[in-house]
Order: sequence, then structure tokens, then C-alpha cells
Amino acid sequence: MTEIPRRIVLIGAAAAPLAACGKTAETPAKHTVSVGQTLTPAADVGEAKVVDGILITQPSPGVYKGFDAKCTHLGCAVVVKNGGIECPCHGSKFNLDGTVATGPAKAPLAAQPITVRDGQIVTT
Repeated sequence: MTEIPRRIVLIGAAAAPLAACGKTAETPAKHTVSVGQTLTPAADVGEAKVVDGILITQPSPGVYKGFDAKCTHLGCAVVVKNGGIECPCHGSKFNLDGTVATGPAKAPLAAQPITVRDGQIVTT
């Protein structure tokens, strides 16, 4: 049996968490939305919904905000889960206003301009 030097084992153990952090979930293809594009009926948003790579939230009744649906940690696609916004890759969570609730992400989600027009969420 070949012995592995203690130093090699320790180096490998220290690198394992770093390698795991580099792992990303499958992200959807980039969607290009144009100004004036209708995304979804406002009534279908609930607290949050992802449409064409844009996260639409309703932090308070009748107030809608748009964000890039990519985590600011390493760019994984965020998901709406259990009434919140989560990154399935590394566990970051975001508030409905796009701010970070828990890391490892440090920056808020990037804003995407939207408006409500005739009951529809529309890019601006």
C-alpha cells in the first residue's frame, strides 16, 4: 500500500471547497428582450416570476420591479422558490427588492426597467 504524504492530503482537502464553489447549475440561453416587449400579465406575477431571463417581483401590492435573473455571485440563473428568490448553485437568497438576503452574493440583482401597461408587464 502506498502512503500519501500528509501535506498532499491537506492541500487536497483545502482545495475541495473552492472547487465546489466553481460549480454552476445549467443556465438558460441568454434571452434578448426589446424595449416595449410584453413579458406577462401583471396578475400572473404574484410575489415573483422569471420571464425571458428577467425576474419580475412585486415587493408590495401593485408595485413591480424588474431584475436580471442571474445571481451576482457567479451568474447562475435564480429561481423563485418558497416565496423567495434563490440561487440553486451556491445558496444566495435575494429579497423582493433585489437586495441580498444571504450570501455568498454580495451585490444586489441588476435592475431591468419594466412598467405596467394595460395590465401587462412591459420592458422599457
